[in-house]
Amino acid sequence: MYFNTSKTYWQYLRRMRSSPPPAVLGNDARRGTFNAALEQSEQLYTAATSVGMESKPILLYYGIYQAGRAIAAANPDRSCPWQLQGHGLKAPNLSDRDRAPVRERQSLTDMVVRGTGRIQEAYPTIARILNSPDLTTEIKLGSLFALLDETRTRTYSGGSSMFASLNDMPAPLAVSVEAFATRNGIDVLCINGLPASILQAQNMQALVGEFLRRFYPQFNDQWEVGNIDNGSGLGRKGWLTLTRQGEITVKDSDYFTPADEDRSALERELGVRKPYFSFDDVVDPTLPEQGRTLHRLCAWWAALFYLSMTARYAPNAWTDDLNVDMSPHAVGLEQLLEFALEEVPCLVGEVIESLAN
Repeated sequence: MYFNTSKTYWQYLRRMRSSPPPAVLGNDARRGTFNAALEQSEQLYTAATSVGMESKPILLYYGIYQAGRAIAAANPDRSCPWQLQGHGLKAPNLSDRDRAPVRERQSLTDMVVRGTGRIQEAYPTIARILNSPDLTTEIKLGSLFALLDETRTRTYSGGSSMFASLNDMPAPLAVSVEAFATRNGIDVLCINGLPASILQAQNMQALVGEFLRRFYPQFNDQWEVGNIDNGSGLGRKGWLTLTRQGEITVKDSDYFTPADEDRSALERELGVRKPYFSFDDVVDPTLPEQGRTLHRLCAWWAALFYLSMTARYAPNAWTDDLNVDMSPHAVGLEQLLEFALEEVPCLVGEVIESLAN
């Protein structure tokens, strides 16, 4: 299920309300919550398109929260709570940051979000449904921004984030599965979006290998780091090439095209994801302190929670963060919040469809 716009996804979700997932059928309370929460979520996201950045994250967070109510109601796992309560997250030190002089204020990207550990609350419930970390180990807001940054500019010299200070942080990595056959068989994978500081280093191969093993454990020691392809035909021009010994079934010996089942198997092994608004497939990083990959809906949930809390309870700092004349994060925040309007409803539709099936 892939559509081109968030409007199409909202239409898909509206149609689902008359033919809801099996967990909702036959339970009037669940069905009432499912339908009402989706209606409220859509209204909140529609309203968010017509307000300024100062208030937008408040509407976006409560919109994703209400969508979470619908997700919980559609969850077939009866051992999991379905009536969400509380936030399940904390945004510490908001007031201290709001009161601090601008020059002494801690950077927004260094602020943290932390799970409460109360499993009956909203975020831990959604994280459980999506097999995602509950964030009882705190995470920096900058890490969340980087995880959500599929819009980073990818050049031959490295990835460039919408937040300049995040260029060296792990983010969705563009991948192109290009398997070629040799006498013994070899898997060839092209990647893009690695930090420029790594790609431009003298010991580039060693640093890339270390970076991949730390944040993308699917690229284990079997993968050998090559060079940035110069158009020789082995990989994809301008992309870094990784190779490993493999068993490739050749579909077309003239062009060494891999069989579809081999390509699909390699994509599943690497956890390749197809973004909604990008032509390149990606793999998401795993943050070691969290233990596993953060589901994108959970990353949006946590990021929008913090931004909504700072908009409400630290409005002085938030207004300064949005000031394009003084804040290095201002334009990035504008991009991020506009992107949330597009991607969050797509993710909600995908999650509910997976629960229904």
